Formats: sequence, C-alpha cells, structure tokens
Amino acid sequence: NTPTSNFVGLEDLTIDGANTTGSGAAGNVLVAFWNTYACWVKGVEAKNIPTAAFYFYMGLRDEVRDTYVHDGIDSNESHAIILYNQDDSFLIENNIATNVWALSMTNNTLGSVIGYNYSYDNRTGPNQGPYFASGASQVAGFNMHFGHGMMDLFEGNVGEQWQNDGYHGSVSHQTLFRNWFHGLNGL
Repeated sequence: NTPTSNFVGLEDLTIDGANTTGSGAAGNVLVAFWNTYACWVKGVEAKNIPTAAFYFYMGLRDEVRDTYVHDGIDSNESHAIILYNQDDSFLIENNIATNVWALSMTNNTLGSVIGYNYSYDNRTGPNQGPYFASGASQVAGFNMHFGHGMMDLFEGNVGEQWQNDGYHGSVSHQTLFRNWFHGLNGL
C-alpha cells in the first residue's frame, strides 16, 4: 500500500534539469507524481530535460496545463510528459514542447484528453537502433505506447506526428479530432 497524494499542485515556476542525476524508471525526471488523485502542474517552464519533465505513475484525474518544456539533454528519452502506467482521466492541455523526444507519451492510459498542445522539433539523438540509423531523427510528438491504452481523445494538437506504436501490446479506440500532424520538424 503506497501512500497517495491528493489535490497537490505545482504552479508558476521554472525548473532547470541541467544537473539532474538519477536512475530507474523515474529516477532521472524533474517532477514525479506517484499514486495521485486530482493533482496538477500549471504554468511551469521546464528546461534541460533528462528522461522526463513530468512523470506520472498510477494517477487519476491529474492535469498538466500551460507548461513550456524545452531542450532535452538525454537523446534516448527527454519527454515532456510521461503517463507511465494506469493513469486515467488525465487532462493535458495547452502545453508547448520543443527539442524533446515527445510532448506526451502515454502508456496504458484510459479516458484521458490530450488537447490543444503544440509540439515541434521533436527528435532523438544518434545511435537509437535500426529505426534511427544515423544522426538525429524526427519522432512522434504524441506517442501511445505500452498496452492497452484506450478511449483517449487527442483534439486540436499541432505537431510532427502521432504514433500508436503497438510494440508492447495493442492500443485501440482512440479518437483524433481536429489535429494537425504535418510531418515536418521545426514548423
């Protein structure tokens, strides 16, 4: 039985991850939320991102809005927002991410809204395996990962790509509405 945090927020500040160290699934992130209910991040700038700026694990009805996340320092990861496992009924809205792997990576989420976000210059560094053979490559700014996330709404987002990967299990019943995934970096 892990303790929970309820109704806890982080607002209106800047976080610099230039000297961040750590290991493990959430050891190299700027802010980690574990077993939360109705918690939020609002109006936060995060720069020099290690594995993630904001990492959620088993959250319910949490929210990330009005953030600016930029400049990943870990070419293998550097996500703006990771909903890692069993994160349900989230609202990720009105965020900007640049020069990171992805604005959002959702793993096994249910009934969440990822809406009106802007993601550009999403990329990964060299040596990322066969999919990114040489040099920096473009990756999806909005990524569904793990199995079996479903019934999420992606609405009004702008970015290079949306990916429903299925590498670790299926993802289905997603709704994409009024997004613009243009396929170009730096637009």
